[in-house]
Amino acid sequence: MPINKIDKPSNTQPFKVKNIQINSNVKLHIIDIEEITIDLKNLIDKEIISICESDDGFELDEVKNDTKKFLSRLENNKKIGAIAEFFIHLYVRYMNFNQHCLFRNLEEDGSMKKGFDGYYSKDEEEWIMESKSGFISTKNITHKAKVTEAYNGLKSLILNQNKKHNNPWRNALHHAKVTDTSTEIQENIKEYNKKYRRDNDVSMGQFNLMPCGTIFLDNIWSEYNAEKIILDISNIVEKIDFNKLEIICITKKSLQLFEDYLNE
Repeated sequence: MPINKIDKPSNTQPFKVKNIQINSNVKLHIIDIEEITIDLKNLIDKEIISICESDDGFELDEVKNDTKKFLSRLENNKKIGAIAEFFIHLYVRYMNFNQHCLFRNLEEDGSMKKGFDGYYSKDEEEWIMESKSGFISTKNITHKAKVTEAYNGLKSLILNQNKKHNNPWRNALHHAKVTDTSTEIQENIKEYNKKYRRDNDVSMGQFNLMPCGTIFLDNIWSEYNAEKIILDISNIVEKIDFNKLEIICITKKSLQLFEDYLNE
């Protein structure tokens, strides 16, 4: 699959990111987070309330403290998932997508949200996000593996391949209502909810998807080979179904970076 465009690495704040246009319907974002820079800290300060809460009636320190308590209750395997997902929300909002979900589960304050990890819109298109993450010490871990896992997670939810799943559309609708999402988007979600409940056929080719993979290093920075990530992701794209894709691969120096920010 030919790569149409590779943007030069951007060191402009707050993210160090390479944007690669794989083809007209697929964009790859390779992001390195070696530290919480001043500009990244300022962006988190600006966005954390909207990412985590349903309205603006909260103070920054209050939300940071609540988030710190929430993370403290999680074991490391769940904590990395939560932190990875937060930074996906942060970056997607930075790209001017509208967020129609909250970071945490609405029903249980101490748990991650159920169903889709993220639901967004931009330019009258709707997008579904799934985030997968892991430690560099995990055997055979790669960005390719995490993105594949994220896509398969979306596929399982959308096609209802695991009958034990909670209905992801019902959950998405609940979050959409809390986040004051437009009636049009809510109606679209309702239609998919009806199809899901009736086992009506849908195909992955109908959906705009954001499969995301985050790898946490062991506090020793090592930059991934971007060309290999591009090649690996291009190979994945050839084998899966979708309407459009925004693929996000993040390498983060450590689990501690976000916790240090919350403790400031």
